[in-house]
Amino acid sequence: MNNPLDYLIGSIIDQIVYVRDYVQIGTDKGRISFYNPLFLLVGDEKNEINITQPIPQIMEKTIEHIDDCDGEYINFILNDKTKIMVSLSEEDYSSPEAICAFLDNGNIIVN
Repeated sequence: MNNPLDYLIGSIIDQIVYVRDYVQIGTDKGRISFYNPLFLLVGDEKNEINITQPIPQIMEKTIEHIDDCDGEYINFILNDKTKIMVSLSEEDYSSPEAICAFLDNGNIIVN
């Protein structure tokens, strides 16, 4: 486990909360706040997620893999191969971090 976010692998998404200008996704291992643009990739269809677009299709899905090697996105790959993608593009930052994860083991991960 080189990536601290890998702790979330195997966790089940059980909550989606829209807070002012960011999205928070809860799992049985913690919650992740997404501050940069967030996208949902289902097959070849990529759509931005925002407070006006509910995403119930990810509820009860399991996070199978987390990939941040391309430097453009952090990808959360779900058990049905859907990807939750958060942008790491420099112009997309509206705060110092792209995401902040609050884990049930007490760790806080800022990226």
